[in-house]
Amino acid sequence: KKRPVLLLARAWTQQLRYQFPKIPPILQEVEKLLITEDADWTEAQVQEARGEIDALGSVILYTNNEGARAIEKAQAALERIPVAHTFARSIVITILALALQITGETKVAFQMLNAFLAETSSEVIAARVLIGQVYIHMMEANLIQAEHILNQLQTVMDNARLNVSKVFAHWVWWRIHYERNNLD
Repeated sequence: KKRPVLLLARAWTQQLRYQFPKIPPILQEVEKLLITEDADWTEAQVQEARGEIDALGSVILYTNNEGARAIEKAQAALERIPVAHTFARSIVITILALALQITGETKVAFQMLNAFLAETSSEVIAARVLIGQVYIHMMEANLIQAEHILNQLQTVMDNARLNVSKVFAHWVWWRIHYERNNLD
């Protein structure tokens, strides 16, 4: 018997592997199961699952350069996903900011990221928020500010042992050096 929670875990795994085309069929299957099996689930569980579906949908829309629709999905996801679900929320927050940036709302993106950063006590969310800021600075060709944020991210990573974030940080440091033609 297929379970929506396991299918959502598979979809998140595909997202982490950047296997975006594999996600929509999984989400469609989850939707079907929620309709047929929701008697076993509380309303809160159904809403959280739908929030995760929206979250993953926002990732797909953003990667397809559909910023306005990604914003709508990300906002819907944040309304449904509980604050304690830091993994999904941190990804949605980052996608929301990136979607705002590609729709010309860079200032709003930074304001939102700074607000989330100020109110979170989660190192995971803090790292993702900082990663979102770094991405936006990189897209805006502001390498000095990207470096400044990377230093903040380094502190968070060291305190929380966030290995995935460390990989990202090393990639961005490399990218900054490449952009400056500092290939040593």
